[in-house]
Amino acid sequence: MQVAWDDQVSKKRWTSILRSSGHAYFFHTPEWAEILQQTFGHTIATRIYEVDGAEVLIPMVEKRTAPFRAYASVPHGYGGVFGADALSPDALSRIFRSIVGGRSVGLTLHLPPGATIPANGDPLIRRNSNAWTSAHVLSLDRPCKDLHAAIHREIRRQVRTAEKRSVVVCHPDGIEGYRSFYSLYEQRSREWGYRAPEFPWTLFEHLCRCGAPHVRLRIAEHEGAAVGGLITLEYGDTIFCWGLAVPMASRHLYPTHLMFFDLIEDACERGFSCINFGASGPLAGVRNFKERFGAREIPTEDYRVLSGIGDLWWHLRGYPLSPFL
Repeated sequence: MQVAWDDQVSKKRWTSILRSSGHAYFFHTPEWAEILQQTFGHTIATRIYEVDGAEVLIPMVEKRTAPFRAYASVPHGYGGVFGADALSPDALSRIFRSIVGGRSVGLTLHLPPGATIPANGDPLIRRNSNAWTSAHVLSLDRPCKDLHAAIHREIRRQVRTAEKRSVVVCHPDGIEGYRSFYSLYEQRSREWGYRAPEFPWTLFEHLCRCGAPHVRLRIAEHEGAAVGGLITLEYGDTIFCWGLAVPMASRHLYPTHLMFFDLIEDACERGFSCINFGASGPLAGVRNFKERFGAREIPTEDYRVLSGIGDLWWHLRGYPLSPFL
């Protein structure tokens, strides 16, 4: 078996491999990797492997904490091993073992719904199982009027209430729209008990500047004031709900219900095949809300590949060895 790799991957070659895959998200693109690099300082470390003449793409970023480095595919989203359909478990093991070892302490890999890898038998490749290894996905396999009719009657009633209360959904594409979203996000973060939001403002600046045409922002407004925001990431035939910010004071206006209703209608009109509402974890109320829109929970696969040092530190993940371990 011949296995070789190259980490000097052109955008054209990278994108070409993604477009031939059925499980690609915006998280897998060079644009998302650049956003992470510009925001968090991660090094783009994507590799293309050639295994007996076949190409295998692994989008990755690298984080260094002297003297160690760790890899993730991909932070704050899904990773993937593209071209792995025909791989043998032995070939996959050889690929992962070329990533981890020495000062390279580990790789984390979270696959999107429906994606899998041939990870049989190698003790280095460990599958994680927790409440977050799933996603709620709405299939747009019916006419939009049928999808709307299938939404729970209580949700449809709350959408009508939002409309009666003069809530409207706007689709801004400039930086001011993102500022409105971030203000809502800061309010919601404080309500969650955080001193500061998980994501810095610079991430949203880079989303606005580098994300077109794959990043779409919705702002729900009431009497000219922003009362809710939704950021979705579009790639191929799938829409992913990445960011939602609705402060408690706005809940009686039902902006989330109206934005999701608008999202489904827009996705149908533009020919997407599914909407991924993301993981719900142990949050029963969140799970129930998504399912009332017709979404179905689908398992996802989550892996860690650790060197001896990485394994030593796995149970001490608060240590600043790496944000990925």
